[in-house]
Amino acid sequence: MPGCRRAMSRTASRRYPVVYLQDGHSLFDRHLKAETDDPSMHIEPGEWEVDETMTALHDEGLDAIVVGIPNAGADRVLEYTPWCDIEPDLARAIGVEAASERGRVPGQGAAYVDWVCDVVKPLVDASFRTLTGREHTTVGGSSLGGIISLLAYRQRPEVFGAAGVFSPAFWVLGPDSVEALASDLPSGRIYLDIGGQESPEVSGLPSRYELDARRAADLLARQSQVDLKFVADPEGRHHETAWAARLPEAMRFLLGPGR
Repeated sequence: MPGCRRAMSRTASRRYPVVYLQDGHSLFDRHLKAETDDPSMHIEPGEWEVDETMTALHDEGLDAIVVGIPNAGADRVLEYTPWCDIEPDLARAIGVEAASERGRVPGQGAAYVDWVCDVVKPLVDASFRTLTGREHTTVGGSSLGGIISLLAYRQRPEVFGAAGVFSPAFWVLGPDSVEALASDLPSGRIYLDIGGQESPEVSGLPSRYELDARRAADLLARQSQVDLKFVADPEGRHHETAWAARLPEAMRFLLGPGR
């Protein structure tokens, strides 16, 4: 069957875009996520359902390799931020051992981004049939994972041509963080989203998460070189189930026509 052999040959030689996602333990398996959560925080276990989403998108003709990168556990705040502007006691409580009396703690975000680009990506490209150009390479994550993904897009534009920024926790970096990270960005695609129930301390009022995300969306929308998709989910919580629900739309935008 010559036609069948030709089709199989094309499939065997096909190369794929790559999506690098943060917090890899929470992407595919809720049981693995539950094993790594701090039990004292009483977090309902959840997952991004990346495998189910990518299987469904394959049926739509959209394929990609997704690389999940586990976080550093108690040092996640340092790993995923260029700096932290939070109270020292709170910093210590969430695992930042280097918290200083000044409240602003130097993070390792820039070094982490370079590690992903200079160590992880070359290993992935050498091991799988990847499309290696920036136009085929996306970075993404949620909360602080969204912060480090936006930083990666900004810091290494020769590597990343798109970023998925889910429920970004700008508040950890302080009041100047939105302008610092969301201004003067390189060309490419950015998916940004937020939920209306991210941090519902006061019923009926937008949380700091939502206010910051909307300010970032306004800044990004003014930059003609950025193709922005902003999604606000009124019922969205700060949880894997919410990011799983929004992931298909995000992937369609980040990986769709024009990439």
